[in-house]
Amino acid sequence: MFYIKDWVLYWKDRKQEHFKTEKAWKIFKSNFSGKPAGKNNHGYLQTKISYRMHSNHRIIYFMLKGEIPNVVDHIDGNTLNNDIKNLRSVTVSNNAMNCKTSVNNTSGQKGVYFHKSIGKYTASIRVDGKLTHLGTFIDFDSAKQARLDGEMKHYGDYANER
Repeated sequence: MFYIKDWVLYWKDRKQEHFKTEKAWKIFKSNFSGKPAGKNNHGYLQTKISYRMHSNHRIIYFMLKGEIPNVVDHIDGNTLNNDIKNLRSVTVSNNAMNCKTSVNNTSGQKGVYFHKSIGKYTASIRVDGKLTHLGTFIDFDSAKQARLDGEMKHYGDYANER
């Protein structure tokens, strides 16, 4: 159905007998055969197979590893980088550990915010579903470092390296 070239999923050419009509086969050949599979949907390439959308990175992972994990993580955070060395099977919790900083974040660092009433920065991290206070700091850089140290301690290989 697909082949992988330079970590991009491409549609394989298919025989005419796979189609109900010659017209359907010709449409496939002209529109899909040998072309990259998928459309960008919220930053992820997705491809329709049997009337259902599938993420290209999950298809590539399955083709090369032979398993379908619950979650496939892009290690570098680039959702279009489907190099197998950049994909790993993780839990939902692991995947949440290295998610991008929210657009609503005002400090620029995940887990750090300015506490107006005391005039200091506060660093925190979520571990096993519970918010853990990492400290209160006079300057942003100290709070940021506390958060990064907390990520390395609690998240290990899943710490956000971006």
